[in-house]
Amino acid sequence: MRFLLLLTVLCCLSACKPDAPQQQSAEDTLRTYQSHVDNNRYQEAMALSTPAEQKRLAAEARLMQIEPDSSLLNTTFLSITCTENQDTAYCACQLKDEYGTYKALYRLLKNKQTWLVDTPPDTNDGPLQ
Repeated sequence: MRFLLLLTVLCCLSACKPDAPQQQSAEDTLRTYQSHVDNNRYQEAMALSTPAEQKRLAAEARLMQIEPDSSLLNTTFLSITCTENQDTAYCACQLKDEYGTYKALYRLLKNKQTWLVDTPPDTNDGPLQ
């Protein structure tokens, strides 16, 4: 009887599959990326970046090693408006950090259903909103 009960429990557990990971929106990816950059967690930020942005982040990480007294930032997104067109998203943001309030435009590219932050776009490269 115990064997049958144990077998039933094991069958039920083996049939359970973990949920597929939720795919983040462009906005969520950008918020996570910025949090990593703010906290000098460049490896984590690079995991959410295109190869071009990874190169830029690597240079920034080297600079932070040279300037050990650099402080961590706390960037707050006052607003984000993302416009997606197939595999490209442009996110116009109003940001606030220790240095003030400013606007920024981010470009994200979709790779295998995952949004990745790309190098900053030129002002003529997409909609500014």
